[in-house]
Amino acid sequence: MKMRKEKGQILVILSIAIVAILSLTALGVDGSMVLNEKRQDQSTADSAALAAAGAASQYLKTTNLLSYSCGSAIAAAAATTGINEAIATASEDDITLVANDLSQSGVTTTCGVENGRKYLEITVRVATDADTAFLSMVRSAPIHTIAEATSRVYVNAAFAGGNAIYT
Repeated sequence: MKMRKEKGQILVILSIAIVAILSLTALGVDGSMVLNEKRQDQSTADSAALAAAGAASQYLKTTNLLSYSCGSAIAAAAATTGINEAIATASEDDITLVANDLSQSGVTTTCGVENGRKYLEITVRVATDADTAFLSMVRSAPIHTIAEATSRVYVNAAFAGGNAIYT
């Protein structure tokens, strides 16, 4: 039997290997860009929620806490103070929060009682679109990242000067 020469097979194998290596590299680069955006969003949400709780707590220190209850003017003013501080803190990271709306980037407050302890809860949500280097060639829609942080101010708690912050 006569053997054929099998020249050029390495070119096919090498071209497939190069495409696979480049695809994995692109996935790694885009994945790290998305994770970095998510990390930045979480950092902004955390700092805005903590700043809001701190501002609400500072406001509550200047009021008569005996008249604090959900729906009261004091609770509304503390909530407004917290929301305004969250918006200001997030704007330092070029994030625009919408008051009382969590459908995209926003901040809301909840007043409640748990185990007889009154609290004001501040929730911050940061939603952005992550830039990608390679994925944009095959996907026209952006990659969305969402991060959420919640902080809670316990009114007239047993420590922290009467107001406790819990995140």
